[in-house]
Amino acid sequence: MNSTKGGARARLLTSTLLAGLATVAAPLAVTAVATAIPTLASAQDYTSGNVAGTVEDASGAPIAGATVTIVSGQGTTRTLTTGSDGTFFSPALQAGVYKATISANGFDTVSNQVLSVVAGGSNKFVFTLQAPGSVSEVVVSATRKVQDFSRTDTGLVVDVQEVASRVPLGRSINSAVLLSPGTSSADASIAANGVRRNQSAVTVSGTSAAESVYYINGLNVTDQRTFLGYSDLPFEAIQSVDVKTGGYQAEFGRGTGGVVNIVTRSGSNDFHFGASTQWTPNSLRGKRGTAYAPGGNNSVGQQVYNQYAKADTNEQTIWASGPILEDHIFAFLLYNARYTSTKGPVSYANPTTVNGTQLNTKYNDPRWFGKFDFVLNENHRIEATIFSDASTTDYAPLNFSRATGQATAPLNRYWQESGGLNQIYKYTGVFTDWFTLSALYGKIDSDYKDYGPNIEMPGILDYGALGGANATGGRQGGPFNLEGKDERKTYRVDGDFYFKLIGDHHLKVGYDREDLVSSALSAYSGGALYYAYAQEDCPVGAGTFGCVEKLTFANVGNFKAQQSAWYAQDSWQLTPTFSLQLGVRADIYDYKNSSGQSYIKIDNQYAPRIGFNWDPFGKGDDKIYGSMGDYYLPIATNTSIRASSGEIYTDQYFQTTRSAACVTSASCGSLTLNGFYPTMGAQIGATDYLSPPGGPDPQAVTERDLKPMYEREFVLGYEHKFREGVLADWKAGVRYINRNLKSTIEDTAIGDAVARYCIRTNNATCVTAAGDTPTSDAASFSGVFPYVLINPGNAATVYVDLQGDAKTTGTGAANPAYNPQWINLTAADLNLPDVKRKYQAVEFTFERPFDGKWGVQGSYVWAKSRGNYEGAVKSDVGQTDTSITQDFDHNANTVGAYGNLPNDRRHTFKVFGTWSPVERLMIGSNVTVQSGRPYGCIGYLPQSIDPLAPNSGTPSAWYCPTGTPTGATAGSLAAQLAAVGATNAQYNSVLTPRGSVGHTDWTYQVDLSLAYKLMESETRGNLTATLDVFNLFDGKAVTRVVEQGEVRTSAGAIKGVRAPFYGLPRTYQAPRTVRIGLKYAF
Repeated sequence: MNSTKGGARARLLTSTLLAGLATVAAPLAVTAVATAIPTLASAQDYTSGNVAGTVEDASGAPIAGATVTIVSGQGTTRTLTTGSDGTFFSPALQAGVYKATISANGFDTVSNQVLSVVAGGSNKFVFTLQAPGSVSEVVVSATRKVQDFSRTDTGLVVDVQEVASRVPLGRSINSAVLLSPGTSSADASIAANGVRRNQSAVTVSGTSAAESVYYINGLNVTDQRTFLGYSDLPFEAIQSVDVKTGGYQAEFGRGTGGVVNIVTRSGSNDFHFGASTQWTPNSLRGKRGTAYAPGGNNSVGQQVYNQYAKADTNEQTIWASGPILEDHIFAFLLYNARYTSTKGPVSYANPTTVNGTQLNTKYNDPRWFGKFDFVLNENHRIEATIFSDASTTDYAPLNFSRATGQATAPLNRYWQESGGLNQIYKYTGVFTDWFTLSALYGKIDSDYKDYGPNIEMPGILDYGALGGANATGGRQGGPFNLEGKDERKTYRVDGDFYFKLIGDHHLKVGYDREDLVSSALSAYSGGALYYAYAQEDCPVGAGTFGCVEKLTFANVGNFKAQQSAWYAQDSWQLTPTFSLQLGVRADIYDYKNSSGQSYIKIDNQYAPRIGFNWDPFGKGDDKIYGSMGDYYLPIATNTSIRASSGEIYTDQYFQTTRSAACVTSASCGSLTLNGFYPTMGAQIGATDYLSPPGGPDPQAVTERDLKPMYEREFVLGYEHKFREGVLADWKAGVRYINRNLKSTIEDTAIGDAVARYCIRTNNATCVTAAGDTPTSDAASFSGVFPYVLINPGNAATVYVDLQGDAKTTGTGAANPAYNPQWINLTAADLNLPDVKRKYQAVEFTFERPFDGKWGVQGSYVWAKSRGNYEGAVKSDVGQTDTSITQDFDHNANTVGAYGNLPNDRRHTFKVFGTWSPVERLMIGSNVTVQSGRPYGCIGYLPQSIDPLAPNSGTPSAWYCPTGTPTGATAGSLAAQLAAVGATNAQYNSVLTPRGSVGHTDWTYQVDLSLAYKLMESETRGNLTATLDVFNLFDGKAVTRVVEQGEVRTSAGAIKGVRAPFYGLPRTYQAPRTVRIGLKYAF
């Protein structure tokens, strides 16, 4: 409901936002949706686009000297005159909706033509003028939008408020992202383990969920610690989401996946007010069946009873926009109150456990948003965006009785803080018709903190008497972030130049710098994490009461980093039908440890971005395009915290006491506690230092010639817009996408590689004792040296101390006689394969724009993703340690790792659209049909291949047993374990490559929405009732299965037994939910 100045609404409302708020103070309780026209003038393609086009007569001949006047909602006007060829051009228009008036001598004037400007490209229109008297009345709409020949990027631009008004859409940025072809929901374990803002996670074009980058009004808002999640916005604050799945230009970087470019709403000369309420009740929620979880070392696994899960969500939003000083100062203000309460499924440590655990969560923190525009004059403006996404989530673990089906009062509650204050300030100046300049400063402060009484208590996982349940109850463990903050400061400048030189050029150049700080103080709750075992599972030296393993972890420090880049991108229109995109981007980054010393510094990351557009028939309806580009991914600051810090990480075993003997887990007395801690006797063996005490030498953290992670992409596509016939106004396209990961950064344990080096070189410094030889002492290095960041598959020059008595990690205390040297490890020494990840896809797209009656849009994507590396995070085991996953820790992790990757979705169909059968009623639908996720079988590498396999604490190899040991009863885990005994032999373990066993179910997601306008008035506003049903038919597809296929005991005796829960459902498709809403817009 926008109006022009002088209209009915302008006469009713006062001219300023503050006075207007007073005018409508009474109906604040009514709910709403409002639309604010965006502002003019920005040089950055993050938030702006160009407008170009042609004015022609009814026969299609160009009209020279025509006047085109474009007006923004803030009153800013651009007046253009067409050249001899009838064309016009206006740079740096902020994304949004405009009105145009077109006039020429000898033709009827056409007014109020609505233009939609999309950020990041040239928006081309054709205006047709009629001679006087040639028609009975002036044509209402004489505008035709043609293909954009300045862009080669793929994806989708979503006008969020418009689409959400007629299509069922979740109230999040990623819900809009998932409308685009080439995007999929990430594995549920990734969002659960790595995203702290209660957000979902998505994957783009076969990459992992931690490889895409998010921008809001030109500011990178991606979570710097993990690359999972982003600074969040209230839904009604979002104007548009531009999803770039590939082919994007050089100004976009710091991601190997996609780019999600978000533009917020702004105020205009018209006053607007709105309010809305949304309610998703648990009573209308669907139910799910029992799921299962792997048990890790020596546990059968967990049963997860989803039928106990509940969720209620309430959300209220109020907003207002308008002029503070007409034509010069504008504001858009919003307040968003949220309340979400969930009761999780009930988990039991094993099938016979009496008590289970249920986790309740709540969060009710409000969010607020403000956007201010200061128009100094027609050519200069300043914008300020300020918002808060601070959130505190309340976690309350409950004991749950299997017998009564009831939960007790909350145990050991704790709270988790995330988000914070986000600030974006931008200046834009249009100095001439050939030069514009913009500058941006942004700052993000985000909390990363856990607190509460639960943090004071240790976790004691008793595998003797309780099957792995926590002896003290609750949800202790960790590590928790006792204190933590992230800070990002961004500085950016961009210039746009327009000139002619063998065609028309739009040259963009820019530079940006990000200063990052991540602070950390993390530790296990209660200072340590304890595992209690029966004697059979303990090292030699434990008594008949078994033993306790104590893991101590602590990490503290401030970790700084600087990321900078420059770029140049030329959009070169060689002929009226052919253009080239020629760009290059150079990234530099410098990451430092807590002492301020650089441990990774990589520059000269040159990324070409080349593309072309061709209009084969010269009518603006057909487009053949292609692109080639390299994309680099920086380092998440979590890598600095984990790899370069002086963390304390030790492993110790102690004797303990129980109420009765605990020789085998089949018969164990209860553990004796000393307060909340286990009673511990004499230490068994020496302390194992899992991280070097005092922190690693910064030179020893990475190989000397470390190369960045990057991916190369090729795209070739064709689009056609139909002008006549039954398909008039439809658009269809097809494209081929090829992505190939060329390099990555991962950590690896170099002990075995050093042993091979000593044997190969006969280096005398490898000798650890008098009379020994390098060959005889080589075995002492296995499993000893710390993890080093390398490029897998390549040789590496590393900084290590080869003297056995001076090692800074491993069994025994560290010797201060540290005497490192550079040594050259060959690829054969490291024994790791080249990193491989190849994505190929063919995408078919179609669109029939909504015309007030109906509209539809959709895609079909055939895709294949194969390799030995998913990416920065690992869905197979839910690992979210970005860029330091287990994939290349040892050669054992790589055997059988090549195959169909977790994000391989061979077939995906997406269709969404709207039908308005009668006035005021909208019926919308959003349908996604997708093939299942591939899975394999994860176990332990046979000792015949890797003698260190028994020391692997968690299953991580693609080997699994195929049957039941001789003499054991099938299905009886205890009998199978007893049959294998302590022989350390795996039973019939065979290679089962990643993704080779099968696929999860196809997912059929059908969402439906109804929207009815209860009131529609120019003077009183609109009142709309909405009903959205997600997963209308309550589909229950299994989206993930238990992939752990082997069980073993804790102390290293591998038991080659098929895990009883292998292949059973782990997660299901989200249940049906119903959202009821009421919206008011004035």
